[in-house]
Amino acid sequence: MNLAKKAQYIFDNKGKKTHAVLPFEVFESLLEDTNDIKEAKSRKKEKKVSYETMKQNLIKNGKL
Repeated sequence: MNLAKKAQYIFDNKGKKTHAVLPFEVFESLLEDTNDIKEAKSRKKEKKVSYETMKQNLIKNGKL
């Protein structure tokens, strides 16, 4: 997605970009990405589980 093509800019009286206006879908996508990154960072110190262990747990709990 090329944000520069989808964004509209607001300039101050010196010609400096001060704000960007984005289509709502683009804004929502960026917000979702930001939330995903925050969630991943918050789980960084959690204990790691192997793929096999996770798969076995899912099977055991009837999720797979």
